[in-house]
Amino acid sequence: MSLSSALLITGVAFAACVSANAQTFASEELDQLRAAGVVERLNAELPLDLVFTDHTGKDVRIGDLLGQGKPVLLTLNYANCPMLCNLQLDGLSNALAEATWRVGDQFQVVTVSIDPRDTPEHAADFRKSLLEGYGRKVDDHAWPVLVSADADLIRQFADAVGFGFQYIADKDQYAHAAVAMLLTPEGRVTRYLYGIQIPARTLEMSLLECAQGEVTSSFDKVLLYCFVYDANTGRYAPAAMNLVRVFGALLTLGLLGFFYRLFRGGRTPNQSHTA
Repeated sequence: MSLSSALLITGVAFAACVSANAQTFASEELDQLRAAGVVERLNAELPLDLVFTDHTGKDVRIGDLLGQGKPVLLTLNYANCPMLCNLQLDGLSNALAEATWRVGDQFQVVTVSIDPRDTPEHAADFRKSLLEGYGRKVDDHAWPVLVSADADLIRQFADAVGFGFQYIADKDQYAHAAVAMLLTPEGRVTRYLYGIQIPARTLEMSLLECAQGEVTSSFDKVLLYCFVYDANTGRYAPAAMNLVRVFGALLTLGLLGFFYRLFRGGRTPNQSHTA
């Protein structure tokens, strides 16, 4: 067996081993991660008759938060999130603070909890920290934080905007993505904004497009997942394993390409004719 053939076989075997181990180790986590993905439902209309409880303990109909002639920036999070929700909302608050438009004036922000255990008291504390990060004075009705003890109602609302999430019982955490959605005053989804750092200019332009009723697909779909946070390692396990899996696949392709070129380049014209 030639050296190039041996290297090719070794490379393929190594890459296959990496991919197989990553897949075996992370298959369950990756299934849960996929369940926490985002399906963009552009132009979909929210279920306006759903009733949540706000941070003051008052029951509010989703439709009553809309229809004020203002676009709405929607986030889905939960109060007891160990890290990424806070990072996402801190980043959003910073972008909002830099924007020319003000919450409650030209647009509205609504945060809905995905955890049915969150209470109005949790919502009030959560809202207080959000407004401290925003740093601008808002009225009592701006940026409501909504909760519900009805898990099915929360799921119905999340499904309407394509927001996937999953409760991980052994970790007592939720898997979900860091994403904000823009809604028209009538409650139609016009855009998804991903990640924890949204430039203020991007946010402003998106709000302007939303106010004008423009529906824009998101090309910068980079998802961050709040999922099984380990305080000891400071990592989100499935996200890390997802990277391992991607790395394994890229390594496989890279090694195959490299050794194929090496093998082909090592063959002389005489070898090709005699083969």
